[in-house]
Order: sequence, then C-alpha cells, then structure tokens
Amino acid sequence: MTELPFLTVNEWIEEMERLAYGPLALKPWEFEKLTPAEFNQMVDGYRRRQETAEDTMAWALSLLLSPYSKTKIRPSMLLDR
Repeated sequence: MTELPFLTVNEWIEEMERLAYGPLALKPWEFEKLTPAEFNQMVDGYRRRQETAEDTMAWALSLLLSPYSKTKIRPSMLLDR
C-alpha cells in the first residue's frame, strides 16, 4: 500500500488554491467561502466533466479514423483507462 505524502495545512491550502484558481476558475472570495467538502465536490464534478469531454473526443476520433483502418477503432482503444 502506497502512503500519501503528509502535507501541512499551508501546503494543502496552496495545492487546493492551484485547483481553485486554475481549472475551477474560482475567485479568492468564492474559494474562501467553501467548506472542504464543498470544494471536494466541485473537484469531483470537474473531473467528471473532463472524463465526459475525453469520452466525447475519443468517440469522434474513432469515427474519423475507422474508415482508414482495417479493424474497427473503438473509443476505448483511444483512452488510457
């Protein structure tokens, strides 16, 4: 079993701020009002949206590539999951 690295409170906040201000596009006052549970829910939602976008791109790419391949290209073949 792999142990997770121990983060101090300040290190944890810095990591969460990177997510909040980057991919989640939160403003500082919006981030400060969230509880850790609410923030985690926002991160989970972001990850689900990203997975859905990747699935959609893989599906479209498989449709585009299939006519040029002897074997049927499935979206799952293009994803790293």
